[in-house]
Amino acid sequence: MTTFDRSISTPLTRMAELTVPAVPSQLGVLRAVTRLGARQLRLSNDARADLVLAVDEAAGTLLGIARSPSSLSCTLEITTGEVFTAAVSATAREPLGPTTCSFEWFVLQALVDGVTVEQCPQVGNDNWSVRIVLEKALGTA
Repeated sequence: MTTFDRSISTPLTRMAELTVPAVPSQLGVLRAVTRLGARQLRLSNDARADLVLAVDEAAGTLLGIARSPSSLSCTLEITTGEVFTAAVSATAREPLGPTTCSFEWFVLQALVDGVTVEQCPQVGNDNWSVRIVLEKALGTA
């Protein structure tokens, strides 16, 4: 089941959040929502495509370690500093390890201005909370 949380727009921040099942067939939904959000940004068409590809790559990376059944959450936000942030998170069976040294990870870093991985073990079970945060300064090509 796909759920949409309506965002609250204020002068300080604009945000949207989407949660989908952690299955490959839902990557198209994440791409579509990211593409729709990116249309509102002051970016070139190529930079918008890079954002969609970066979110897709981050989500695909998390699918590889996500617990089944679980969900992927994607938060898209524009802050007052005019930075577009996409955070993709999942409950994983293990931490994100050597993947961050792969060619795919290098390409992901080239698509956006910043990539951060936040992960920690969950208390009381063998699960991990893993979040990949992507940042792109607006007004850049």
